[in-house]
Amino acid sequence: MESQPDPRGKEVTKNEIIDKTLKEIGPRLAGREGPHIEELDYEEIVIAELQEKLPDPDIKTCDDFRHLNVPCCDTCHTFYPHYEMSLIDLPDGAKGWVCDPVKWGDLP
Repeated sequence: MESQPDPRGKEVTKNEIIDKTLKEIGPRLAGREGPHIEELDYEEIVIAELQEKLPDPDIKTCDDFRHLNVPCCDTCHTFYPHYEMSLIDLPDGAKGWVCDPVKWGDLP
């Protein structure tokens, strides 16, 4: 499954990134059998990691770089996004929260 960018392509807040991340990893957690206490722990870990890593101002995401025609990385977005996604400095002074293929692309 390939993660698809939002056609709106807009800067988002830290909390919007956390919500989107939890939704993207949700199907992977839901595939486990029976109730698992570690699922709740995992969500707490994801939230804590992202709260610590992400800045408060608006952040550009993969959605903002659709024009590069680079497919997003499913692994980066859905398995361990709090470790696999990267916070990068962009040439315009903004921050970007992007997966590896976008990070390696020719960012303007």
